[in-house]
This record gives sequence, C-alpha cells and structure tokens, in this order.
Amino acid sequence: MSQYAAGAKQASDNMEKDGYQTGEEVVYATDPEPGNHHVSADRLARKLSARQVQMIAIGGTIGTGLFLGSGKSLATGGPASMLLSYSIVGTTVFCTMLALGEMAAFMPIAGSFCTFAGRFVDDAFGFALTWNYWFNDAVSTASDLTALQLIFEYWNPDFPG
Repeated sequence: MSQYAAGAKQASDNMEKDGYQTGEEVVYATDPEPGNHHVSADRLARKLSARQVQMIAIGGTIGTGLFLGSGKSLATGGPASMLLSYSIVGTTVFCTMLALGEMAAFMPIAGSFCTFAGRFVDDAFGFALTWNYWFNDAVSTASDLTALQLIFEYWNPDFPG
C-alpha cells in the first residue's frame, strides 16, 4: 500500500471515529511535497448542472461597471480602443483562469483561489488575499447599490436618492 493510500485510509478511519459518514465519495487533497503526508478530506458535493455554472459565470463576468462604463468609453475612445482594451484584459483574464484551472485539476481542494495562493505561495499571502477579497466585496456592494440608484433615476427622474 502506498503512503498516500495509507494516509487516505487513516483519514477515513479518523472520520468514522469522529462520527462523519464515509459512505459517500470523499476527495482527498494531499500536499504536493514528498515529505509531507498530511491528508485532509473535504466533502464537496458537485451537483450544479452545466447551465447553472454558465449562468454563474455570466453573472460574475458582466458586472455593473460594464453596463455603466461602456457608454462613456465608447463616446470617448471609440469602438477600436474599446475592442483593443477588452482584448488585452480578456487575454490576461483567460491566462489567469487557465492557470487556476490547472491548479484545480492538479489538486482539487475546497476553497477559492485564495486557498491556492496560500498553498502554492505562502500562508500569509493567502490570508492577506482573503481579506483583500472580502474588502473588495464590501466596497463593490456599496458601488452596486449606487449604480442601481443611478439606473432607477434614469428611468424615473423623481426617484428619491
């Protein structure tokens, strides 16, 4: 029995002792370094359909900034500059997502890209990235509410705000 299989068996036995149900399939994420045999089990339930994942991706890609900022960008720079800038940013995002997909295929762990940053770079970097991501969400929530008020005011000029 290999070291990784023995570690997975031990983690499964520990889960049964702690009262977890182990009848369902459990994904074991191991540390890529050869000397570290710590095995942690996470219980991911992959029940989203392809259509649900596509809708989540579209909702995350098309933000309020795209709707509110495109008109002014088009009027200021024209269609060629918008196409060029979206191509540059799109290529950067594509390469980033490709790298994230490679990491997720190499080591499927429960967590966001912040977990991968903590695993592959440094724990402190993952911690800082997690807090920066939370702060980004907090600020963008207020920005989305402001954008919503601007849209309501466009359709109804008497809208309070």
